[in-house]
Amino acid sequence: MAEITGGELLLRSLHAEKVKYIHAITDGTYMIFLEALERLGAELDMHLIVPRHEAAAAHFADAYTRVTGEPAVVMACAGPGAANLLSGIVCAQAESSPVIAITTMRRTEISDDYRHMGGTQSPDHLDLFKPAVKWNGRINHWHHIPDMVRHAFRVATSDTPGPVHLLIPEDILNQKGEANNAPIWPPERTRVLAKQPAAPDAIQQAAEMLVNAQFVNIHAGNGAYRAGAGAEILALAEHLGCAVTNNVTARGIIPEDHPQLYPPLCMAAFMAHQQADLILAVGTRFGELVMWGRPPLWGDPAKQPTIQIDTNPA
Repeated sequence: MAEITGGELLLRSLHAEKVKYIHAITDGTYMIFLEALERLGAELDMHLIVPRHEAAAAHFADAYTRVTGEPAVVMACAGPGAANLLSGIVCAQAESSPVIAITTMRRTEISDDYRHMGGTQSPDHLDLFKPAVKWNGRINHWHHIPDMVRHAFRVATSDTPGPVHLLIPEDILNQKGEANNAPIWPPERTRVLAKQPAAPDAIQQAAEMLVNAQFVNIHAGNGAYRAGAGAEILALAEHLGCAVTNNVTARGIIPEDHPQLYPPLCMAAFMAHQQADLILAVGTRFGELVMWGRPPLWGDPAKQPTIQIDTNPA
């Protein structure tokens, strides 16, 4: 079987994860990847989106995943390029966006030897990204590329989604090898894609609380928006005849002109929060702008029961 480069192997690994767009500023450290993208992009239906700044590339990727619900890929080069990328990755972290940040570094022997000398293109990217991502990884051999890409997507999309970072040295992208020595598998072959349901007794208890409450407030967050739960939330709200409020990041989860919806941060929404005798919170961790637990904007949390549905309610 013909040899392929690490750059092409990375491209095909991303294609297996159904990636269509790469947000990046071109750079020589991953030129071999860009060459493969130019050569195979039409065949694989993959495209390069080139912004004017690495931070914009990260924000592009963040916006893409918020709109589509799919993970997105952004790339940046060694040193300053990776540092510029970080501000957008921090935003993706705050919004639980599954952005896969791929950074490159100059050839291993150059970067590792010059790092202690203060080379501008030789900082430790793993230390740089550590506070802002769910997982950090470095690829040290050509044949590890598919497995590391699979793992990056697995972590980014599991539990509460979030950004991850994968570092690939230039010399690894330039390596060549037999393609059958680095098999590429689709995600349905390598991980569980279905979400686990809640415990039946917890569902029963929540249903009883909803039936017995007089003034329910359903509050939807980013997780509900990403899960596409708008139809279910609307059906439940109409069945209960209750108010629906939402986080700023969940705008549009149900039609904005629906009479039972109160937009975020308006007085009607705060009145719904305050007067409810039961809160059903779906896909939210009660972030800063929600102001949960701050009477009189909400009821007293010690006296206002709350049902929270989230993969990670912490």
